[in-house]
Amino acid sequence: MKRLAIIYILLFIVITANNSSYSQTGTPSEEYEESVDPEGVAVTSEAAIITAEVQAVVITKEAVPAVVTKEAVPQTQEAVPEEEEIEYFTDVPKTHWAKESVNKLFKMGLTQGYPDGTFRGSNYITRYETAIFLSKMAHKQQIRKALAEKTVEELRSEVYKLRYTLDFYKKEPVRTGPVSGHFNANTRFGNLVSGNAAYGGVSAPIGPVFDYRLMTSYLQEFKGGAYVRLTIDTMDSGFSVPRDFVREMFDFEGGFKNTNSWGMMLTGGPGSVVHREPTNIFPSEDNKVYLRPDNSACLYYDNGSFNAGFKYQTTGITTAGVASIHDLKPYFGYEAKNTPVGKVKFKYSLDQYMNDLRGTVATLESTINIYEMVITPDPKNEIGIRGGTASYNDPGNTFVGCHYSTKDLIGPGSKLKVTLSKIGAKFLNGPGDLKQDDVIGLNLFDKFFKNGTYDIGTEISQRVAEGRSFRVKAGLVLGDDGKYDSSEPDAEATIELNVDYGIFDDAVMTIGYRIYQKPSLTTNTTSDILGIGFNYYF
Repeated sequence: MKRLAIIYILLFIVITANNSSYSQTGTPSEEYEESVDPEGVAVTSEAAIITAEVQAVVITKEAVPAVVTKEAVPQTQEAVPEEEEIEYFTDVPKTHWAKESVNKLFKMGLTQGYPDGTFRGSNYITRYETAIFLSKMAHKQQIRKALAEKTVEELRSEVYKLRYTLDFYKKEPVRTGPVSGHFNANTRFGNLVSGNAAYGGVSAPIGPVFDYRLMTSYLQEFKGGAYVRLTIDTMDSGFSVPRDFVREMFDFEGGFKNTNSWGMMLTGGPGSVVHREPTNIFPSEDNKVYLRPDNSACLYYDNGSFNAGFKYQTTGITTAGVASIHDLKPYFGYEAKNTPVGKVKFKYSLDQYMNDLRGTVATLESTINIYEMVITPDPKNEIGIRGGTASYNDPGNTFVGCHYSTKDLIGPGSKLKVTLSKIGAKFLNGPGDLKQDDVIGLNLFDKFFKNGTYDIGTEISQRVAEGRSFRVKAGLVLGDDGKYDSSEPDAEATIELNVDYGIFDDAVMTIGYRIYQKPSLTTNTTSDILGIGFNYYF
């Protein structure tokens, strides 16, 4: 077997492998040492292979413009010789029929020839030399893959930063490393406009009130798609409300997803925490909900289009740590990406609440069926429809809701969302620890939906310049028959305006004003809040 025949075979394998491997644009050039094995074939170090990669990508015959002429090269500089004029081996002249293939292998670092500068293409190749050629080729591919993976990781870190930096709309924590979080500090004044009238001429409390909230997470990722996330959230415990650190501020999440789309997730936490306003300064803050994970275990399958799972969670725990309410929740969903109306998502879930896991269907305290469909006709618009029934064998045990969201309707950088929900008079009459946020979520002002109400919400946001935006939210809750008066205990109206100003990349200052009215209150039926906040994302 002749050496040149082997060279052509190896070159074909390299070119085929390169076409299917990770794309590599180049690496820093390094000086490297060269050694020769006992059989006379040069062995290069890892740096040599990397350097040869760069040469192979940058200095190729195809990369040199054919229109470059001698006259086009400045006479004060030495012209770079064309590839046909370069002789890497003394016994492979520029006129040799195999010169181009031999040179490519040299530039790729797969061969360095013999110490005397010859290639000896007419010699037979030994099994040892063949092994060295193949080993170098495999090592070269491993280096390319490792460099590509490193580049992907570096880009992923930058994407995380870009995703969350100055994200005024959702206010999600930045994720740039294993530790991430969000710190919020506020100074707020209440009853600046409406307080005197509401209190019959007596000045209502104004404040100011100072508070802060720290949310921080530590994420550790492992091989095989496994991860653990530990989170601390101080919620409303800054000054006004005492909270237990272990039982209320701390939560964890862990799980894995294998390459076959199967996964498992475990969570532990206090569940949703409801804030009760300790003063009369901010009535609109009463019953605000902090979403936190429950103690749960979920086995699921998700291949990108179809997903299904079974989740167990306990929504009630005694002071001794014993679960008092159990929720068994099977679910499935499907996403059709190419339909006449665009992308369509469908999801069904069944919550089965019981106070004894040994119970049967006949002893279930309640079951709730939820159906949801989301249609995305184009990247800017989304329409969602939801519906549900509860097994109380009673009229008024239904729920229906819809939402519409769009981007760039008002102008570039604008977002609009409109929601409408009708909750039956007995839809949420399940166990006292019914996990409402997991069943139908929260409204635009982070509050639970109420039985027998209409809940209407609108949110508009607009980016006006780099690092600057404003948001307007409005919510209206009506009674079961559409009434809005003192006879409806859950009726209320809220309007809020926020202006965000980016101080620097990860810090935002917010100025907000809110007007709130609740007709059923005996005093202070109308109140307002003026606040100045500082948000830092890390």
